[in-house]
Amino acid sequence: MTWKTHSYPQVVMKSSAHDSWQKLVESPPSSYTNSLLISSDGLERRIGTNMWKSNGEWRLTVDYRGLNEVTPPMSAAVPDMLEVQYELESKAAKWYATIDIVNAFFSIPLAAMD
Repeated sequence: MTWKTHSYPQVVMKSSAHDSWQKLVESPPSSYTNSLLISSDGLERRIGTNMWKSNGEWRLTVDYRGLNEVTPPMSAAVPDMLEVQYELESKAAKWYATIDIVNAFFSIPLAAMD
């Protein structure tokens, strides 16, 4: 996903960190960069984010939609119970235990005042 890049000198000049930004920040030659959004042309309505601070200044936002499209989703590391059972059966053990997690809360002794 590529976006048209713009120059934002007026907004950046208002920033107190402008001098340090000039020394630290370089324009990357890659087409995989994320867009820095500083616009009042309706882009903020399309994205669904407010780019104005409450004091009337611009809010710098970064558009990560392109990155999110190519990033593989993370799935929770929940084991397959049949696979766990087969693994347990293949090992020679004398004892196995199960815990009733659904009703485990009710097995905690409570004092009369609680």
